[in-house]
Amino acid sequence: MASSAPCLLPLYTYEPLDTPNTIRLINLLPSNASDIDQTLRCSFSVVSLAHSPEFVALSYTWGENAFTATLECGESVLHITKNLHSALLQFRLSDRPLAIWADAVCINQADNAEKSLQIPLMADIYGQATEVLIWLGESTEGTKDVMLYLKRIGQKFLDRGGEILEPRDERSPENDALWKDMIDDPNLEKTDLIWTRPWFSRVWIIQELALASRAMVHCGDVSMDWEVLFASCKALGRAATDGGLFWDNASNRPRSLKATTTLNVWKLNDMRKSLNKQKSISDEEVLECLNSSRSFQCRDSVDRIFGLSSIFNRGKDVPFRIDYGKSEAEVFKEFARWALRNGDIVDILSFAGIANHSLIANSLGLPSWVPDWRLQYRSPMDSLGGFSAGHKLSSMVEVNVTSDELLVKGMVVDRIIAVVLESDSWVKPGQDPRSSFLRPAHLPEWYIQVELVINKVMETKWGSDEEYTGGGKLWDGLARTLIIDRNDPLFDYHRDRPSAAYPDDPVTPPHGYFPAFRAHMLNSLAPPEPESPASQPPPTIMPYESLEYHTRVASITSDRRFFITSLGYIGLGPKGLTLNDVVCVPAGASVPYILRPLNPNFKLYWQGVERAREAYIQLPKGEKMLPYILRKEEETYALVGECYTHGFMTGEVWDARGFFFEDLKILTTLSEELPLETRLKEDIWAMNYLVDADSMKELVNDLTNATPALKKNKMAMTVFDYLEQSRAKLIQICHEIWRGDPIGRASASSTPPSLSSESPSSESSISNWVSTNFKKEVCFAELGMVAQQGIQRLFVDDNTGIKQN
Repeated sequence: MASSAPCLLPLYTYEPLDTPNTIRLINLLPSNASDIDQTLRCSFSVVSLAHSPEFVALSYTWGENAFTATLECGESVLHITKNLHSALLQFRLSDRPLAIWADAVCINQADNAEKSLQIPLMADIYGQATEVLIWLGESTEGTKDVMLYLKRIGQKFLDRGGEILEPRDERSPENDALWKDMIDDPNLEKTDLIWTRPWFSRVWIIQELALASRAMVHCGDVSMDWEVLFASCKALGRAATDGGLFWDNASNRPRSLKATTTLNVWKLNDMRKSLNKQKSISDEEVLECLNSSRSFQCRDSVDRIFGLSSIFNRGKDVPFRIDYGKSEAEVFKEFARWALRNGDIVDILSFAGIANHSLIANSLGLPSWVPDWRLQYRSPMDSLGGFSAGHKLSSMVEVNVTSDELLVKGMVVDRIIAVVLESDSWVKPGQDPRSSFLRPAHLPEWYIQVELVINKVMETKWGSDEEYTGGGKLWDGLARTLIIDRNDPLFDYHRDRPSAAYPDDPVTPPHGYFPAFRAHMLNSLAPPEPESPASQPPPTIMPYESLEYHTRVASITSDRRFFITSLGYIGLGPKGLTLNDVVCVPAGASVPYILRPLNPNFKLYWQGVERAREAYIQLPKGEKMLPYILRKEEETYALVGECYTHGFMTGEVWDARGFFFEDLKILTTLSEELPLETRLKEDIWAMNYLVDADSMKELVNDLTNATPALKKNKMAMTVFDYLEQSRAKLIQICHEIWRGDPIGRASASSTPPSLSSESPSSESSISNWVSTNFKKEVCFAELGMVAQQGIQRLFVDDNTGIKQN
């Protein structure tokens, strides 16, 4: 039972820390046999880190923001959280005081000035501590057994030595026995009791673990070294990816190997390995740390920066300054300026852009080039990375400290003329976008739209030997683009086949499965038999070889838009890109970016741009001189986001002819609303070159002839029949835009709302307005709705042939 006596004591008053590099330490007094009420008592001492004091540091989470427990400090008291109280009780010694550092108590949390000075010292605090005590919390039902299980398994793998591989890759009697011991233990399926503890998801603990010389993990009264815990985590992960251990023969059911909950554990260990012994951190590691930390949480969004500042500032001549008196927007802007001025970190732009800003409900009004670090981690495909589009030169960036402008030097490559919306736009209401791979629901409909647009814009079709603008073949370029040309296999199906049967079979790269993926997409469009609505065609089972390719496409395109430029380059860009946006490659950047010219009359360099002057920039290692132009009329842009542009990802732009180096002034986000015409074109599957009836009919015939599952189907409805039926939907879309509502929220069959006085007053006038402004473009753009409504209407079993108007 807790004592009520401490509540009668006055609150502790902090003395200021006036000397640099000094910290407070808690001298936690030993337990007393009479302390049946679990009273904690301490004194404080002020020490200089320059004198290498001996102490331990606590890594924990505050828990609920309720200070219901107490810590007695002489004749006064501090209110602390329940989790801190339980940690101090656990670590209190019985025979002598314990010198321990804990942020909530050793830093005056009510003094923002002190916090701003103490937090930069955390690298030294956790680095100099003789031991970092990681407190996962008190023991609950089952956690003690799981901790003992993880400790036993982890220690066995460490004692064995060597890399921990999947069980099938390290077969031997000894290893088989080790894996069997791990798999057969009932605690195997209870490890989430540990991995889901809040400590593994907090931003602050990243630097606390990464910088610790020795870290011990405690849950209740069971403890183990961090390396032991991670060894068990790694073994569990290897077991989860080994298909041979998935099924439990004894219970005749699949095992629950929840490897996904250990993602942050892997991230923490990776950062600890790369940062622990370093005295400085590279610009690439700053970005990697920022990216990895987005799956961690914190109460105040500024702590996404401040909580990692001890890592960012290592070895920096100009450290980033912490100031808790500034707003979120001010902190994010200052950090972006610091990163761009004091390091070659132009890739920070990959986390910025109006596309990313639009994903957050409450706008901070940030410039388009400043990342909003409130943006949560969504998937490993959130950002591209791993390329070298602009690496031939170092970044050339000028940051205006008195305004929200950013000047980047680079090349504007081309203008976007065709766009297909992100694949998740094809998801029907109530449908899970991550539906079964055996019969994918929306991805085939999205893919068919991509192919239709390519057919029209490129004036080609599948199977042709079309050359690609950026080199190679067009269809090979598409195969690579849809998976952003990544070649790190998610899994290797060849290992599941008898090696003797395929001794010389080379491993096919991921993009090599595009033909099988395409065939599966088309086969998946086969409709149910018309005479029996309840009957469904048998599932078209995807070959295992193309499953990896499909997985990548589904993840990568879910929130990225396919585009084509005027020169014929293809790519995937952010959700917010639209027609007339431009692709650029900044010097020093890993990837290209999408910019939106703020001048509606913007011209590319070959369209008669007036130049104030010309110069040249020398490429490194005695390579060619690159033309550098200064436009007579300065252009400004908003940053939309990063993109994949096939043919420009590994520095090809520097060797291409006809491109000019120029200044790219990036300003704030777009404040004015886009004109109605632009919004209409953008929102209805926008593209300049749109599919027409002949293109659709030709594709249908091609699919019918080429795909066995569709051979019996004939086109029973012309494209224009379909468009006539969906005219009401087109009118409804116009109404939705005029009302300012998102497209597609209302049912196509519902009565259109009354129009305002500023818009056409009748359906006929709407149709006339559409015809006048967009001619057949909008009508055929509406054919994009074929993804949800049209394909199955076009494929029916009709023995009489094509139905005429």
